[in-house]
Amino acid sequence: MKTDIFKGIFITLTACALTAHSFGSPSDDPASHQAFGLCEVMGTATNGLCPDITARKTGGDWVFDLEYQAMTNFSKRAWLRITNHVGSRLELRTEDGSQVQSGNADVTNAFDLPSEAAVKDILEGVAWRARTGQWLRTSVNGSSPGELANAAHFTLSSAYNVSATNTLVLTITPLLYKVDAEQELAHLTEFPPIKMRLLTNGSIEVMAGTGQIKPQTKDAP
Repeated sequence: MKTDIFKGIFITLTACALTAHSFGSPSDDPASHQAFGLCEVMGTATNGLCPDITARKTGGDWVFDLEYQAMTNFSKRAWLRITNHVGSRLELRTEDGSQVQSGNADVTNAFDLPSEAAVKDILEGVAWRARTGQWLRTSVNGSSPGELANAAHFTLSSAYNVSATNTLVLTITPLLYKVDAEQELAHLTEFPPIKMRLLTNGSIEVMAGTGQIKPQTKDAP
């Protein structure tokens, strides 16, 4: 099989002011919450991991970091990052619902990842010196409950070649490979999507039911 589609992401979000808000069409019933500044959004826990996305507006661009919070202990060879630099499946739309197309292979390849792949094939798509870092973990032994493991980092302009001059709606579906006990096969795990509205004033609205803005702050990376 080809390994060029195995090409990962960093996102860490911290919330400031938090207010009730809504967006989208009435049929979507998208009651949401809004935050300003550096915002941390928690997704839905799946298989003992909870996506943790950090977003902030810097100048005319949005910056995202993706991490996973461990809900249980897991070993150093339990999870593999996908190898695209956004670490997730992305969908971007304008406020009127029109889809924005990406010419970035890291974005488009995420839609063609196999549901099952050999661990060696995934690692062959990564530079030799980076292969150890492809495993998701917080220490040489793995991760413990409450710890955060980095997964990916990207900017909106690099993913879509757009500026933050207009309101945009971004859906992030985090992706990881869960490795079997024999460490030979990896199964693609798709976490529930997180939908956020990126406003021109630097605030973010998160659709209710897709994620929660954390009320505390974290140090900026």
